[in-house]
Amino acid sequence: MVLAVPIDNGHRVGHLVTVVDSSPEAVDIARSKVSGDVGWQVADVFEFRPERTYDTVSFSFWLSHVPIERFASFWELVGECVGHRNCPTDSG
Repeated sequence: MVLAVPIDNGHRVGHLVTVVDSSPEAVDIARSKVSGDVGWQVADVFEFRPERTYDTVSFSFWLSHVPIERFASFWELVGECVGHRNCPTDSG
């Protein structure tokens, strides 16, 4: 399973993809370009909590848009999505 957070301009990268984006318009555009077993969710990426764990999380060029004050909590979310509870930015 692959979790794409947020949409990577509609490209599909696996057998089961869950796409999360805060923009309904972006979800609609991507949905029109992608077929197959894709789950679509409109949600605030910073508030999103996965219902399952994933093998991969992809956010492409989006990382530069994460505010510095939310950077650690963003990595904690990525860790939750892949089943790890430790933030990769922790030094301890």
